[in-house]
Amino acid sequence: MQICDHITSVLASGCFPLHKWLFNTCLNTPNESRHLSLGDDCSNKTLGLGWFTQSDELYFTTKLKVNTHTVTKRSMLSVIAQIYDPLGLLSPTIICAKILLQKLWLSKLDWDDPVPHDVVQSWEKFIKSFDCLKDIRIPRHVIGSHNQYIELHIFSDASQSAYGACSYIRSYSDNSPVFIKLLCSKSKTAPLKAISIPRLELCGSLVGAKLFAKINLLPLTPAHFLIGRPLTAPASEDLTTTPSHRLTRYHRIEQLRQHFWQRWSKEYVSELQTRTKWKSPSRDITEDMLVLIKEDNSPPLKWRLGRVTEVSRGKDGVARVAYIRTSEGIIQRACSKICPIFPEDEDPEEEDIGRVLPRPGAC
Repeated sequence: MQICDHITSVLASGCFPLHKWLFNTCLNTPNESRHLSLGDDCSNKTLGLGWFTQSDELYFTTKLKVNTHTVTKRSMLSVIAQIYDPLGLLSPTIICAKILLQKLWLSKLDWDDPVPHDVVQSWEKFIKSFDCLKDIRIPRHVIGSHNQYIELHIFSDASQSAYGACSYIRSYSDNSPVFIKLLCSKSKTAPLKAISIPRLELCGSLVGAKLFAKINLLPLTPAHFLIGRPLTAPASEDLTTTPSHRLTRYHRIEQLRQHFWQRWSKEYVSELQTRTKWKSPSRDITEDMLVLIKEDNSPPLKWRLGRVTEVSRGKDGVARVAYIRTSEGIIQRACSKICPIFPEDEDPEEEDIGRVLPRPGAC
């Protein structure tokens, strides 16, 4: 009830008031509007899925509107689109209709052309079998009451016509029976181009792997914001510079993914960093200032120490070149190649904008 009260208050703050709740158990609450379950046959439907509250079972409420006059590719696709099965619980039935639709693509029929007689017979058989699905009851709760151990099992299979995968939840305890229920499934028709059974088996395994990835929520790591996948993911070839016409469909998708994350890291992630250089005036180089002379081929601890004797400024009044006295004589260096040294009583980070260092290119 605390969850109900919290959800109601949150939605009410956004002008979405909730009026009634539906429960699968009887509640002793003074607010009668919260309880809508009355009797064993009380049911509710949402997005094509029905729910028997007392038995806590799901069922399918889809009522197909079938054109009985002429069966065409358009009418068949219209019927298939009416079936809402988000969990793939009807995959063994729906895949039969998809296979029939795939045969029509091979026949190269127009959308409103009558389909062959053998396809019509198979289609009518599918429509009659679909009427029996309303009697199927699927338990909504997939985890048993004794759930000391919970396992996820995924099976995949393939044939010349289709391939797919399904997942089961197996829960049990040390001193209790095993409780196994179907969670979800996914099926696809085989490609139009004939391929071998072993390759179709691999396609089924791929569907099972994607199904596993959707069921198991992986933790979000910094690598996801940089490359779009965990660092433990298998390495892939760099395809960003490969011409697209030389790539297969799989490698083309991989190339698009690499392009996206490359632009993500270069154009977006870099903008999240605070740029401190060149956004505020830096402390100018003046005469008699103690500096370190930057050497590209030497470590910082071996840079020479010197004192500025003269400064050459540009038309904008900014120091460009400095003449520095060292133990070996006077040398000339660009101001971007020297590092000023300030006394210990001066802290450039705490001074005002006009006394901030370093200069562009300085240390």
